[in-house]
Amino acid sequence: MVYTLYLKPSTPWNIVWGGLAGALPPLIGWTAITGSIAALPVVLVLLVFVWTPAHFWPLAINCRRDYAKACIPMLPCTHGIDRTRKEVLNYAILTWIVSMIPAFLTGDWIYGGIAWLSGAWFVGMALRLKALPEGQEMDQYARSMFAYSISYLFLLYTALILGKLLLG
Repeated sequence: MVYTLYLKPSTPWNIVWGGLAGALPPLIGWTAITGSIAALPVVLVLLVFVWTPAHFWPLAINCRRDYAKACIPMLPCTHGIDRTRKEVLNYAILTWIVSMIPAFLTGDWIYGGIAWLSGAWFVGMALRLKALPEGQEMDQYARSMFAYSISYLFLLYTALILGKLLLG
């Protein structure tokens, strides 16, 4: 409610702060089941928190004209395409780094390999998005990056489950 009524219409950083609510379910679920807080679910919260801007801002780039018409202060509208692409790259790199932490916490090499490769691809997509000239190709690529980011997060969580099932 705070996000929808206050943050979304008032700040271009709404995605960053709004992402916190979307990031909390791993910690809530872990705490509900175990009755305790541990490092892994906290890292998963951090992962979704840093993933959210790199996930959503490419879509905001693609839909920037609609956001501008609706007077919603999304980053591409308030700070421009170049700044937004720089932030997407920064958050993609942060996401890749944070995504590797569970591998070190658990010793899960299956997850670690998948996280490393899929994160490298995500950063590569952000680099390409940053390099493309503004225009229809950039808009289409931004939409593709948004779509990949959904699969990327799903892949990371699936890899955690696979690693646990296969390695114990």
